[in-house]
Amino acid sequence: MFQIDNSTAATAQPAPTSPGTPGFFTDGNPLTGVAPTIVPAEFLNAVMLEMCNIVTGAGLTLSKASFTQLRDSIKRICQKTVVLTDTGSVNTYVATNSPALSASDLVSGLLQQVSIRSANTGAATYSPDGLSAARSTASHCSHCKAESCRLAVLLF
Repeated sequence: MFQIDNSTAATAQPAPTSPGTPGFFTDGNPLTGVAPTIVPAEFLNAVMLEMCNIVTGAGLTLSKASFTQLRDSIKRICQKTVVLTDTGSVNTYVATNSPALSASDLVSGLLQQVSIRSANTGAATYSPDGLSAARSTASHCSHCKAESCRLAVLLF
């Protein structure tokens, strides 16, 4: 993956055009008068920059000679496990993400690891980033008594 670098490439990203109606590409059909989709540079720039940002966001360097950078970047990003620090109290887990989650991020299946501060004595809630508390399920957590214990919190 690399950013276009030939002699006809623009030196600055052109200003975006106004949004149109979302649609799909077509090869067209000359028999019915349907024109093929014109693929504008703006679209190609968006795709290129999205992919470049995945690669560089994973800490890799863009390279013309590698054709596995996007795959390698996604694997690296998925392997990063951030263990959050619990700042709550008994059965009330609180943690801060960076960047912070928003309410729309609290979906079924969100999995986070939190280093537990207090003993888990019963049903627990989890409030990431000051959002409303959600009931949580913790893996292997009925014995959590030490700060070194890790808890996988599943919001649902």
